[in-house]
Amino acid sequence: MALLDRQKLGLEVVVFATVNLNQIGKQNLLAFERTVESYPEVVECYTMAGIWDYMLKIVCRDIRHYEDFVRNTLSASDAIRELHSHIAVTEIKNTTELPLVAESE
Repeated sequence: MALLDRQKLGLEVVVFATVNLNQIGKQNLLAFERTVESYPEVVECYTMAGIWDYMLKIVCRDIRHYEDFVRNTLSASDAIRELHSHIAVTEIKNTTELPLVAESE
């Protein structure tokens, strides 16, 4: 597995999008999840506890690319009732390291 530098690849914009669906139910959730899995811009997707159904981490070249993705791809789904975009301004920490703690003997 290779780790790529998104900025060196020209992927400048990171957006955390919170999503609520029109209808909740197993089939609706599965259909939305299958659809989201097909979008290369969505690099992470989580179901959420609380007021949002999902949180997506979306990576794009620039803000125009994100706008096009939202207008013509993501929002094209009738499944989405509400979508809020939270655009990351400064990346403070981004790691793939896991917090493994050595067990004491």
